[in-house]
Amino acid sequence: MVVFALLALAVVIAFVYYLYQNHQDKKAMDELLRRTQAEDEAEDKKTLF
Repeated sequence: MVVFALLALAVVIAFVYYLYQNHQDKKAMDELLRRTQAEDEAEDKKTLF
């Protein structure tokens, strides 16, 4: 019974950690995308004028 409880706890902790990592990766990807879009817009403005 105690072993089962510890196993369930480990699974929950692993799942929460996975979700947290996923969220961090998404924030990093969004930041990278925003930065590249800003650079592209700057390039477009240079080519227009």
